[in-house]
Amino acid sequence: MSAPANILLAPHPATGRILWLDLVRVLAVYSIVVSHTYLEYLTLEQANFIKLFIGSAMPFIMASGSLIFPVRPSAGAFYRRRFRTYIPQFIVWSVVYALVQWHVSPNYDLTKALLYLPFAPTWGAGWFLYGLTGLYLIAPVISPWITSASPRQLRWFLAAWAFSGLTPWVIQQTYCNPLYTVVGPFYGFIGFLVAGYYLTHYPLISLPPRSRFLVLAAIFIVAVPVGIRLFITANRWGYAETLWNDLSINQMAMSVFWFALFSLCARGLLDTPAWLARAITVVSTASLGIYLMHTLIFEYILFPMGVAALPATLITIAASTLLAILSHRYLHF
Repeated sequence: MSAPANILLAPHPATGRILWLDLVRVLAVYSIVVSHTYLEYLTLEQANFIKLFIGSAMPFIMASGSLIFPVRPSAGAFYRRRFRTYIPQFIVWSVVYALVQWHVSPNYDLTKALLYLPFAPTWGAGWFLYGLTGLYLIAPVISPWITSASPRQLRWFLAAWAFSGLTPWVIQQTYCNPLYTVVGPFYGFIGFLVAGYYLTHYPLISLPPRSRFLVLAAIFIVAVPVGIRLFITANRWGYAETLWNDLSINQMAMSVFWFALFSLCARGLLDTPAWLARAITVVSTASLGIYLMHTLIFEYILFPMGVAALPATLITIAASTLLAILSHRYLHF
């Protein structure tokens, strides 16, 4: 399968941006918000089951993999462009969450939290910033290989990466350190970058319909039937958190499945009305801000007030979206 003159990289005429990737980001961030808000009102078993299908941040990583390779014009320029607004967000929101937790928890060690900020997040959802930073740092290093590798070489890499998705399950049985396993080098988020690049530059839409269906069916089987079967076992033995580990095989498959489905819609989305395309793009450009703000709005304001599940979820979505858009537009942040 050779790379076509790629419809997946065609910009929408009204926005000049790749609309299906913007839509991936929008739906990904809203699924995260729902998983962090509405699911908090459900039983643990119910929440863990729904998290089989939504709430992963990895489609963001895959969207980045679609666009950042090859890294141009240089590593230095790439770092400056990526970190110019990202690093201030990283610092400001890390400090904000540290101050909030210091205010609500008298025993919170604010000095220690700020001192070790380069190594540990000050709030739970802050882990994503550290993973994203690491990927940005490694992107110029792996760019020459990704862009020169053949489709076959990329598929071999992705196969090894998929196999590494068994590691979280093996740990439950053997208590091994994943870094000491033979798949240790693949155990990380780089695979999502490569998967996003591969599915964009060697898209499913270029395959014959039968082959396209078989590939999607294979991914779906791992994501859903296998995922549900794993849920039954994990829930029985008390390690259901493995189900929504982003480096677990079922979550990897689910992220790839959703991403692949959206890629198949790329051609049709070019006909999206201009007003709707612009709205999707505006929310997409503010998606990181939505991610950063939603925990503050929900966990520290709405949830302590006892707001019911659906209103709390809708208010969190609306407020974080509005604030993130305003922040991006007026603070360039």
